[in-house]
Amino acid sequence: MREMKDSGIDWINKIPQNWDYKRLKNTLNERKENNNPIITNNILSLTNDRGVLPYSEKGNHGNRAKDDLTGYKLAYENDIVLNSMNVVIGSVGLSPYFGCVSPVYYMLYTKKYNIKYYNYIFQTKVFQNELKGLGNGILEIRMRIPMEKLNNVILPIPPIEEQDKIVEFLDNKVSEIDNAIEKTKETIEDYKKYKQAIITKAITKGIDKDIKFKDSGIDWIGYVPETWDIKKIRYLGGLQNGISAGAEKFGFGYPFANYGDIYKNISLPKTLSGLINSTENDRKTYSIKKNDIFFTRTSETIEEVGFSSAALDDINDACFSGFIIRFRPYENNMKAEFYKYYFRSDIHRKYFVKEMNLVTRASLGQDLLKNMPVLIPSEEEQFKIANYLDRKCFEIDKLISTNQKNIEELEHYKKSLIYEYVTGKKEVNNSEIIKGEELKQIKINCKDNIFAQAILLCKVIEKLNQYNLGRVKAEKTLYLIEKDIGFDFNNNYVREAAGPLSESIYKCESIISNKNKWIKVNKVKKHIEYEMLSDFSKYSKYYEKYYSNYDNQIENIIEKVKNYSTDKSEMVATLYASWNDFLIKKEEVTDIKIVKDVRENWNDTKKRFNEQKWLDVLKEMKEIELTPKGYGNLTIIKEN
Repeated sequence: MREMKDSGIDWINKIPQNWDYKRLKNTLNERKENNNPIITNNILSLTNDRGVLPYSEKGNHGNRAKDDLTGYKLAYENDIVLNSMNVVIGSVGLSPYFGCVSPVYYMLYTKKYNIKYYNYIFQTKVFQNELKGLGNGILEIRMRIPMEKLNNVILPIPPIEEQDKIVEFLDNKVSEIDNAIEKTKETIEDYKKYKQAIITKAITKGIDKDIKFKDSGIDWIGYVPETWDIKKIRYLGGLQNGISAGAEKFGFGYPFANYGDIYKNISLPKTLSGLINSTENDRKTYSIKKNDIFFTRTSETIEEVGFSSAALDDINDACFSGFIIRFRPYENNMKAEFYKYYFRSDIHRKYFVKEMNLVTRASLGQDLLKNMPVLIPSEEEQFKIANYLDRKCFEIDKLISTNQKNIEELEHYKKSLIYEYVTGKKEVNNSEIIKGEELKQIKINCKDNIFAQAILLCKVIEKLNQYNLGRVKAEKTLYLIEKDIGFDFNNNYVREAAGPLSESIYKCESIISNKNKWIKVNKVKKHIEYEMLSDFSKYSKYYEKYYSNYDNQIENIIEKVKNYSTDKSEMVATLYASWNDFLIKKEEVTDIKIVKDVRENWNDTKKRFNEQKWLDVLKEMKEIELTPKGYGNLTIIKEN
């Protein structure tokens, strides 16, 4: 373990004995060049979510004329660009361009050190907290870091060779984490689309299988159950715009529903987010009662207009704001439990897009809303559909929440990882630096691939014989060892009911049972078990010859799977194989795409495990780093 010393700096704490530390002004230089003459190409902007970008892609010049950038600062490629105003995590980036930057940014560069190393330091949470303490003003409102304070911040100084190693290592690891985050975000979006599709289908087609349909006469709705009514909303209830009041009326008094309450929630919460000093007449006119349905009125985008929130209960003495329209049904045959889903369906976006003037802001007024056609199932069907959607949406929302938590954990892990390495708490080993080379499969020095696999099967039997080992678990463990390490046995795997299967497993068993008499293959009830015979240990000399260099990797995989049940072994190998296929094909892959492929494109028996179970296993595989790299051939879809 490397020897450490106390840096004397709170945010750094201990650093390696051979590291130095200096003030920022003695480590990085501030670039002070102004834009003169005017430069209009490759203009830079800084955003919290995406770092430094050309103005042509995102950003604006404020009140300045398009070409009047006099006084703007110059930034060069590989400058650290730091927002000196209201510093938050992410408001720093390494410039990929040469161009102009607003005066509220500092440009920092160095000729002595690796600038990427210091860019990583600036992205750590502890360093950002250090910066926040330097600001003049109120954090999150208007805070500015004076350059004289920034110059006195202490930075660690590793040897330049170690800076380079840290940067190379972090570039690879951070890229992996960022890719995982992006894929998880894609998974969340897939779930949201899936949820929306389920809602739209249920509220327009019903959920009964044996049902007759009729043409609704509405092109963006199509065919609907023939027993359902269709009426314009003007004939079904009354509309009321929300209360308007000056700013002095808000912040005390009685509760009121605002834009956020409607937009963010399927059902209006009993505890509303705001207070307003409303009169008794206000609370009568703008009341919130059970079965009321609410619409947002205006927004920058169509996606945020028209989302409804149905009140499942009366909210006493509450009213709603002017950015909302209330719809109150005349009759009690429109149930909030159903219509909380109905009016959140994507089909209504088509109506809004068709009828709205979207030149400036999207706006939903009463005149437009009154003409909206509404489908009306029977009360019994409304409750059946609502109960069905409650169950389905609860399951999907749980999956979305799990993935959002995964993103938070990955973000936290990334920041912690960066901090550990840039402050020397962890040391980069040469073996951890991943070169940008193509991964090559490993050929075992044996003329007979089947014999080499048979020796590997003996290793699995020896290590797992006391851990519920049968043929299925043995063959899935062999598959995982082959694909995870990258052995090239020239196998083709078929998508079988119990997961990826190669015929080589039966040949392997024959070699070590019939030919060499090392094991006995026993049929116990409906499955196969292995019995080690007196000469079993003879396999070890071959194992030493073929696999001595890979023993740690092989035993690591065996250790990960040893406690798996037969079902768990099947699930892990199947998920691994499906995921590996996506990598071989170089397709974008998400958790939901993997699980969908497994449940729909393998064998119907895969559906005996629900979607959440598959996702839980997939999450566990990631946690223990049992994930594919794209080795081998695509699995073969079995012909019926």
